[in-house]
Amino acid sequence: MMLLKVEQKNVFSWKLRIFLSIFLSENFIQIHGFHHDILDDFGRYHLFWKVDKSNERLLFKIEVQTKGYVALGLSPHGGMPGSDIAFGWVKNGKAFLQDRYAHKNGLPILDDQQDWELLNGYENRTHTILQFSRKFDTCDQQDLPVTNDTARVIYAYHDEDPLSDEMFSYHGKDKRGSKSLVLLQPASEKYQLPNDVKLWHIRTPNITVPDDVDTTYWCKIVKAPPLNKKHHVIKVEPLVSRNSARYVHHMVLYRCLGATARELEPHVHHNGHPCYVPDTPHTYSKCESVYAAWGIRGQAMVMPEKAGLPLGDKPNLYFLLEIHYDNSEFRSGIVDQSGFRVYFTPNLRRYDAMTLMIGASVDPCIVVPPGRRKFIVAGHADPRCLGPAIPPEGIRIFAVFLHSHLLGRQMKLRHFRNDVELPYIASDKKYDFNYQEYRYLKQEVIIKPGDHLTVECTYDSTGRNMTTFGGLGTGQEMCLAFVLYYPRIARARALSSATCDLVKSLAGMDSKHTNTDDDNSNFTFYQHFHTNNPWDSNYAGIAEAAMRYGYHTTQCFLGDGRRLQISGLVTYPRNIRVYNEPSRCTYVTSSQEHWKDNFYYTSGSTKTFLNVYFYAAFFYILSYLIFCRLLK
Repeated sequence: MMLLKVEQKNVFSWKLRIFLSIFLSENFIQIHGFHHDILDDFGRYHLFWKVDKSNERLLFKIEVQTKGYVALGLSPHGGMPGSDIAFGWVKNGKAFLQDRYAHKNGLPILDDQQDWELLNGYENRTHTILQFSRKFDTCDQQDLPVTNDTARVIYAYHDEDPLSDEMFSYHGKDKRGSKSLVLLQPASEKYQLPNDVKLWHIRTPNITVPDDVDTTYWCKIVKAPPLNKKHHVIKVEPLVSRNSARYVHHMVLYRCLGATARELEPHVHHNGHPCYVPDTPHTYSKCESVYAAWGIRGQAMVMPEKAGLPLGDKPNLYFLLEIHYDNSEFRSGIVDQSGFRVYFTPNLRRYDAMTLMIGASVDPCIVVPPGRRKFIVAGHADPRCLGPAIPPEGIRIFAVFLHSHLLGRQMKLRHFRNDVELPYIASDKKYDFNYQEYRYLKQEVIIKPGDHLTVECTYDSTGRNMTTFGGLGTGQEMCLAFVLYYPRIARARALSSATCDLVKSLAGMDSKHTNTDDDNSNFTFYQHFHTNNPWDSNYAGIAEAAMRYGYHTTQCFLGDGRRLQISGLVTYPRNIRVYNEPSRCTYVTSSQEHWKDNFYYTSGSTKTFLNVYFYAAFFYILSYLIFCRLLK
């Protein structure tokens, strides 16, 4: 009964938000195709925007519960300095809009080039409504370009209009803020659910989030409705409990293809169990094929018209729901009933879609030294893993969910074919751990047999004084991409990581050192890093190059409990023409990273990987230097 009440409460809240959005938007040009978000916690500041691809412009509409001035801007980091801001108001029935630039905290200065274009504006008894537009990139050094990266949108408003064009009263701390948004996310087409759609609700049964740890992964085995034939899932919607929403960081639904009904059925009627701990039921580990994923503040996962996630295609209808709770405040009394609402239909589409997880293996041998402004980790999808499963015509990627943790600042999914790097499949130079969303691609990307995919994560550890390791915890790190694609292939995960032996050697750990010197025989892997802190600025750079460009072990999961054993190691492909992102404006330097290490040489705009002999020579020298270091 409690479950029903929570569901009804969520439905009421959802309907109320939709009603308010439509009511407040009744005078807009049109609502179809517009994104919508509420920027403040009080529901007073509504932002609508639409991407005009043909003219490379963004159309904005703001509806704010005030009769004073309003402001909307783009910020490099979420604060005032460096922000590009539109200030607007309505006075005596006339609308005004100014393009301003903030070089520090305080009233932004008027921009020399006015690039925010006012389209319309008015106010009623309670709200100020402004409509305006702006180019994606104005080539104005006092403006910020709008890209596919996560944008830090800032806002402010005041109860009164400005006294003059240059006299604005301070808005105060309660009437300003920032929010991360992907402004160039393609808008979903007007989506009409078919009449034969069925619903499957998946929820955790009143789970009390532990208050003695900051990170909890909770796992629950669930069973799909009985089906007598194959169906297609066309939409997966998050159901996040209102009272615990701030603690639910992400959710993943896995298919349990590696276990039998006899093994799984007893767990269906159990509340679940913490994941990845010593007493986690072994059966859980056989649920490893990612079916759907959701991240904090993300929206529903929607399939393209050609494809759907298969449901009922196997006699095994069991799934595992995994929820990551982030309780960094160690708050007690948090009860959660989150999960997914799954929409499925017996009307089959042309292709089966599925999720492929690629990137760096989630293990402690991902290490990030402290105090590094920019430290890059890579994870490869070995072509020897994916290639044999991909049909000659390829698979088509239509959405990507990039996932890192607190140190993550940039992420990209790179695509190599033959001797050329193709444009990035997905990239985010302004990654935000607290806003994780599927990036729906403007054009589907075809992956062919032999293609090499690499996930790269750029970390900033300047705020930490100890080594950060890879792992599941919020304070640990990941570097993953969840890729939605069709048609489905017999692969679930393709991961890689630097060998632990290499990492230990770089940190000065070997059997001689740990077993005899200073009675360190009981030192663990973590204790060695925390106690000895082997990093200095120069050596950390060498370690980064070795771990990033060195040879990785590869992991290839088929999704049914089996792994494909691949002999040999994997690294970046050699002799590649590296992709450079085009620059629209002459004053902007290329955003492509110019690597200045011993693994590349530059000839004009083309960088080529050095051949394998140089690799061997380099690692021979590096090994010698490490050996010398250990002898000290």
